Amino acid sequence: MRRFILLALGMGLLLTKPVYSEPDKLLFVDAHSQLPNSQLSDEIIHLLNQAGIKKVILSHRRLAKNKDILTLSDKYPNRVFPIIKTKGKPWRTDDYNKFTKTIERKLKKGKYYGLGEALLWHAAKGKDGLKAREVNVNTSSDQFIYLLGKARDRNWPLPIHIEFGSVNNYSKRMKELENILDNNKDISFPLMHMGQLDTENVSRLIENHKNVYFMMSRAHVRKGKIKEWRPPWTTLFSNDNKRIKDEWKKLLIEYPDRFIFCIDAVWPKDWSKNYVKRVNLWRKALKELPQSVVEQIAYKNAERLWDLTN
Repeated sequence: MRRFILLALGMGLLLTKPVYSEPDKLLFVDAHSQLPNSQLSDEIIHLLNQAGIKKVILSHRRLAKNKDILTLSDKYPNRVFPIIKTKGKPWRTDDYNKFTKTIERKLKKGKYYGLGEALLWHAAKGKDGLKAREVNVNTSSDQFIYLLGKARDRNWPLPIHIEFGSVNNYSKRMKELENILDNNKDISFPLMHMGQLDTENVSRLIENHKNVYFMMSRAHVRKGKIKEWRPPWTTLFSNDNKRIKDEWKKLLIEYPDRFIFCIDAVWPKDWSKNYVKRVNLWRKALKELPQSVVEQIAYKNAERLWDLTN
């Protein structure tokens, strides 16, 4: 009987402990990815192991359900950290009652590590917005103010999604963002996709606001003819797809505590060998930076902000 129990415990450890083909390589925390459908649940841990991702902060979208990420977290504790999905019809249509009831119901479960991204400006993707619709929500909206309160109550970061590279009223939306940063200094605000900003504006925001961070999702080089993956997305890599541009390298070294690694795997094709390739692309490029800088960007900043070490 005792032998059976020990065997069972050992099998449980194998399920939860990271297993990598190269145990000495740099490990990452993927601070933002999304499960697109339930069928991919069993594949995720395999891909994390291959890529050298020790932890992932995971939300869900499309055909995936909230219970899918909770099940994954229960099965793989200390690997999968679920966050509460905030985007969707109640968010973009300002259906405050439905939006808050959904969030409150999830909060009662006590199984989450944070809030999903607050979509303030998301340009339509694909032909006629079929791939992803346009979302335009103001920071004065009731649902955004509600999220501010929940983030403050739980000492959670609140990721913000504003695509400054495509927004029509750039100055107004930038002022809106900076007002939020100034008036909520007790809350950390990671900007998805680097805010689609250049080095000048990223540097300015960092210098003026101690509570702004930059998520490095989709900041790798993109090739091909798909229009929605071309600029205005922020790209840190040089055209050879092997090294980080000097101006970005300088900024990463100067402010290593403000940048957070994440992949933002969204579509089924993202949860494939493409996921492993993308992580390895970053792993090779970051080798040019000092080790202490790399460690902060790769995993320490995410573990600190989302309190993943406890």
